[in-house]
Amino acid sequence: MICLDSDFVIDFFKGKEAAVARMEKIKEDALAVTAVTAFEVLYGFFRRNEHQKARVALAFFSSFRIIDTNLEAAHHAARIAGELAQKGQMINEFDSLIAGSMLADGCKFIVTSNVKDFGKIKELSVYN
Repeated sequence: MICLDSDFVIDFFKGKEAAVARMEKIKEDALAVTAVTAFEVLYGFFRRNEHQKARVALAFFSSFRIIDTNLEAAHHAARIAGELAQKGQMINEFDSLIAGSMLADGCKFIVTSNVKDFGKIKELSVYN
């Protein structure tokens, strides 16, 4: 299973060539998004009062497996964030929650343009 990150989904919606090409390559794979990713993307549209785009995004997300955030996910996320903080390598809390949710669900592959943060998480394989 491959999980799509918010940055990738946003780039795909913007029609960025690299994201569209990557989606074409992986569209037959088992794809998933975390509930946190859905929140980040939908929040951006609602913040800009782009309700139609939010509806399109919701339909887009409904075609994938949704990975929920639960206690096990929170545990993984907190461990990741804590270990990275100890090394002085802080990452965004939402990214920690996305990674924690993925690991709790057994997903180890993420497509993202945020290699800087997700690349710090040793348990994940990052596709840019």
